Amino acid sequence: MNRYDYTHKKLPEEKGIPDEFSEKGVKVWRDKNGEIHRDHGPALIYPSGMEQYYKHGELHRFGGHAKEYPDGTGEFWVNGEQVDDGGHGAAWLQEISKELTRNGKL
Repeated sequence: MNRYDYTHKKLPEEKGIPDEFSEKGVKVWRDKNGEIHRDHGPALIYPSGMEQYYKHGELHRFGGHAKEYPDGTGEFWVNGEQVDDGGHGAAWLQEISKELTRNGKL
């Protein structure tokens, strides 16, 4: 059962309250259209400690791994596409995002 069953208005995500809990205990946040999404934090948090960052239904994060595993490793994803950082890390990805934004491509 998600929080939409209790109210038609979404609770502020800043309070850290997930929209729903899956049968396997995954905490899930969604946008107003029901897409997996969270502006300030992971949109999926697994009991194992794995976290996934989503933007309107697509794996996405510029500030670090979009998929973060409990051991600290992870994967970079932008707009639903996996990105090979070439060993440069999150700082490189942030610089690329700034450049794309300046050029109107993001």
